[in-house]
Amino acid sequence: MLGLDENFSFPQFERNMLLVWIFSGGIPREIKRNVITCTTENLNLTSDDPVKIWNSLFTDLLDSLKSWALILSGTKDISYNFLCCLESTRRKILSNTQSAQIAQLWYKELITIWLSNYSLTFVMPETNCGLTEDDETGGDNSHLFERAIFELAIGALPFLIICYDKEYVDISITENLLEVFMLLSYSPLYAAHRFYPILESIGVLDSSEVKHKTIKTVANVFNNQSGGGIHNPE
Repeated sequence: MLGLDENFSFPQFERNMLLVWIFSGGIPREIKRNVITCTTENLNLTSDDPVKIWNSLFTDLLDSLKSWALILSGTKDISYNFLCCLESTRRKILSNTQSAQIAQLWYKELITIWLSNYSLTFVMPETNCGLTEDDETGGDNSHLFERAIFELAIGALPFLIICYDKEYVDISITENLLEVFMLLSYSPLYAAHRFYPILESIGVLDSSEVKHKTIKTVANVFNNQSGGGIHNPE
């Protein structure tokens, strides 16, 4: 599929395949699907800029989450806020490598968009103290969308890593991201606990404004939980 031979050697290949691996969660069938996605879009995993690969995979993730949300709303329109979050995120996608500072501000802006409707447990895990998985699910479907936003946050982070160092995608961070992605299906609260240090280490969570917004949003979620439903967009 990739047309590699025994003498193959391209500096971009390892970086691009790390991105494919992250978006696939290390699952073979998903790796194959993402390779096909890139090939269909005439992207060359052996030589293209990692930002192009990330852009393609992140856009595909947005499309998949949109389809999932529309199916979930098949009998009752419960996905409006989530779909709006996806469209706002899509409008923020960057197509070129940026400075580390701009990339950092970009990711913080995404967090602000997501916080407008959902509690992001991975932004401030200390707000999770005393919670259980039963508390997280609550009485509505908001927990499903919060998990999906979490997946979106994992998918957005590689762009930030690429911009931090144009020469490579840090292997230790990608390994930690894979762990978080796999944990997300089993224990979102623990996944949030593991994701927070990654965001903190690259400076995304050094803004007191973001933390203040998180506390406010978490409080709103629990204050309104008894009423059910998802919050209206601000």
